[in-house]
Amino acid sequence: MFERQDRFVRNGEFASEQIDGTVWLWDRLSGNFQRLNAVGSFIWCELAGSEHSFDELLAALIQTFDVEPDQARRDLQAFLAALVAGCALMQKDCERE
Repeated sequence: MFERQDRFVRNGEFASEQIDGTVWLWDRLSGNFQRLNAVGSFIWCELAGSEHSFDELLAALIQTFDVEPDQARRDLQAFLAALVAGCALMQKDCERE
C-alpha cells in the first residue's frame, strides 16, 4: 500500500501514445503494449514531465471524475501498484529485473 507522500514518475523506457483519449503504453524492452482505461489515461497524462505524490493524484482524480474519495483511493492504489510492478511508473525502490 502506498503512503500519501509517495511520489511517482513515468519510466522513460516506456513510450506512450494517446489515441482518441485512450493511452497506449509500449515497453521498449519487452515489446509489450498495454491499453489504459479513461482513469489510467488521465493519471498517465498527469504524470507527463513531472512527478506527483499519491495525494496529488488522488485530489486530481476526485476533482475530475464523479467518484467517492474512498473508491478513488482504492482504484488509485490498484492502478499504481500494477504500473509500479511492471515498472511503467517508477518509485524510488522500483528496479527492473
